[in-house]
Amino acid sequence: MNKKLLGLISILAIVGLVAAATVFQYNQTAHVTATVTFDFYLDDLKTERETTIDWGDLEPLHTYEKLMNVTNTGNVPIIITAIISDLPSGWTETWAGNETLLLVGEEVCEPLILTTPLSDASAIYDWTLTLEAAASEP
Repeated sequence: MNKKLLGLISILAIVGLVAAATVFQYNQTAHVTATVTFDFYLDDLKTERETTIDWGDLEPLHTYEKLMNVTNTGNVPIIITAIISDLPSGWTETWAGNETLLLVGEEVCEPLILTTPLSDASAIYDWTLTLEAAASEP
């Protein structure tokens, strides 16, 4: 048999095999739910929402600390932000863990530091600590 003819027959056979193939395509779908949750501990005690943080009896010109621990219990990385509002005039409250990126399962543990000013007024003071967690790219 002629080599050219044999080559042509081989090419036709391969084309025939390719033409005999069947291709199936499948569309795919998935639903992903990002869960942004965290646990909050103050001095090693789990603190629930709506809990009042009681600093007790304080003295002027003193600094006080409570150990504040936040753990990411969701399924996405989060940035945790502490927002302090309505703090009495001259007082300061800071948390070094503010604006921390937490991967899933990670925690930040830093002191919440409260400093009182010099004051001769005896009073009961109220202010608010809000913890906000926002999903974030790692």
